[in-house]
Amino acid sequence: MKILSDTLDVRHFFGYNPDGSYQTTGPVGRFASLEYPPPNALLNYQAGKLVDDDLRSRRETSPLSTDLPDDYYDAIAAHLCPMDFLTQNLLQTVIRNGQVKTISLEADPAYLLPENWNQVHDLISGLSCFTVDESAITLFFRGRTSDILEMAAGLGAMGCEHIIIRRKEGGKLLFEHSSRHNWQIPDYPVKILNLHTARHAFCGGFLAGYLLRYDPLMAAVYGDISEAIAQECLDPLDMFDSLPGLLNARLKAHLDRVKLL
Repeated sequence: MKILSDTLDVRHFFGYNPDGSYQTTGPVGRFASLEYPPPNALLNYQAGKLVDDDLRSRRETSPLSTDLPDDYYDAIAAHLCPMDFLTQNLLQTVIRNGQVKTISLEADPAYLLPENWNQVHDLISGLSCFTVDESAITLFFRGRTSDILEMAAGLGAMGCEHIIIRRKEGGKLLFEHSSRHNWQIPDYPVKILNLHTARHAFCGGFLAGYLLRYDPLMAAVYGDISEAIAQECLDPLDMFDSLPGLLNARLKAHLDRVKLL
């Protein structure tokens, strides 16, 4: 954690719809439509620009390589959350100088533009896993293909072993480059209380599962169960109260729902 000398407004509003899409503007109107008063934390809120497509600029809230504690370089694996392109690229290079050999990365839609093809190729090359939304990758492959399986194979050909695409209609597509296998993984059915941060629990669960089993399919199932539990929790720390028996039962049940395409 780094304390900055300047004050930053890091508030962001996400109003989720039943299909998982969201809006980032008009919180007062959104709460009014739900017949709830807007929270005080959003009073005088002005939507800022969440993303930009300049590959050479860094966001104020993005970490520098010098911000990383020394013991991070002793880790055997790392996951890079969505950030600006420059930060993801530099951090990946820096942590490879330590013991980190397994790196997963979730794409930020801002840089997934057709004109950034070569730069994104370099970013993906050497990753163990690359996670991306279908809407973002469809834009990235505009003019090349509209077939989701061809997109996954194209990303794998850039030098990444495992590709995970979050489908617009729900669920995920998992592609393994070495075997050329594609799996369709449905969402685990739960009562959703938290959509926003739960998706990041998938990436952590995938990476942990991969280090345990070195099986991409099992890793994806681990990730889905992690995401499902996070969706049920309003407080992130509530996840740690889950019973091991429940986790194992969900793993087995969810694996049976996966389809090889």
